[in-house]
Amino acid sequence: MEGDIEVASEQGHGSRFSFSLNLSLPEHSSDVITNVLSDHTIQVIGCNDNQYNAIYHMLSHSGATTYTTTTDNARVPTIILLDESILINKIDEHLNSASDQTATRIILTSKAESITTEDLHNQKIDKIMLKHFTMEAFLKLLESNAQYQPTVETTPPDVKIPAHTMPSNSAKKILIAEDNFINQQVIEGLLEDYDYQLTIVDNGAFALDALRSATTDGQYDLIIMDCQMPEMDGYTATERIRQGEAGDHYQSIPIIAMTANAMKGDREKCLEAGMTDYLTKPIDLEKLISVLDNHLSVKGSTLSDEKDNKP
Repeated sequence: MEGDIEVASEQGHGSRFSFSLNLSLPEHSSDVITNVLSDHTIQVIGCNDNQYNAIYHMLSHSGATTYTTTTDNARVPTIILLDESILINKIDEHLNSASDQTATRIILTSKAESITTEDLHNQKIDKIMLKHFTMEAFLKLLESNAQYQPTVETTPPDVKIPAHTMPSNSAKKILIAEDNFINQQVIEGLLEDYDYQLTIVDNGAFALDALRSATTDGQYDLIIMDCQMPEMDGYTATERIRQGEAGDHYQSIPIIAMTANAMKGDREKCLEAGMTDYLTKPIDLEKLISVLDNHLSVKGSTLSDEKDNKP
């Protein structure tokens, strides 16, 4: 791309990194997004004046009717953009009519990890968008199916957890314990073309509840367990599963550790907790499928097997 990268460092003061690129605008770029949102009325709630002005100019250029007032009952929004600060209070208190309940709700956040699936479920939020978004990113989000949709029919009624399940004809059921919404979406996206039935919960306690509530015909075949989660982490949940707290059937179920750490000793910690295998974030699709194929087959090697086979 014929660019330059520079770094300047001074001991005791820090480092400065900079780069330059020679880029050209695509032909007819403005025509692509002009009037593409002409059928939408977008209400913006909770943003400061500078944020609203930036959003207003961008969305208006694309044909959308954009407003911020909550007292104009004559307007019926099709999309509502909510600043993350609104989560402090109930979102419904900021909406002006029952018709607002049908609008697509998008939360604007500076850090996606700060939004939990409990927030999405309780506040009926449809999508997450990072602040300072581009028009292209906004349109892509609207067109995508990446959203939170609790599936009541596939979750046992006595499991009071925010879980959602991907329909599948496969007999292989995978329980995923992961508290970060973005990571949940990544895993779903990686496995969407494979015949697995996925159920996702937010922490180890919810994972235990899901296992206990599964019917005989709906028992899980494998668990992907994040190591660091609130309320109950993956290590504790795995230990309790191995102790039989989720039922005798699950004491030997394959449990795949999933962690952002790749430090020396993490693998051993997973082994001590009773986990079967180990994946590091960001998840690599090829490694993920290899691990699933290995442990969902009749026989698969485990961390314990590998340890025992070492000279």
